[in-house]
Amino acid sequence: MTKVELFSANWCPRCDQAKEDLQAVINELGTEHFDLCLVNVVKNLDRAVKLGVLSTPAIVVEGELVFAAMPSRKKLKATLEKSICTNTS
Repeated sequence: MTKVELFSANWCPRCDQAKEDLQAVINELGTEHFDLCLVNVVKNLDRAVKLGVLSTPAIVVEGELVFAAMPSRKKLKATLEKSICTNTS
């Protein structure tokens, strides 16, 4: 199972769209492959800084900052598909 974390802030309008897009891609690829965690960047600032999150929304996959800004759904899907292959082999 691939751990995917979305670092977001309650006041960020782009974060709401990022949550929708990320959930849609995960649903499309199969929720059984992913452990999605929504992380409040303000409440987890130390961890966010440690991972290199400088703005929201940001996506961390398996403890590595993969997107510092929300990518297109196509790019997000391609990245998450690769993570499924990596974690099942």
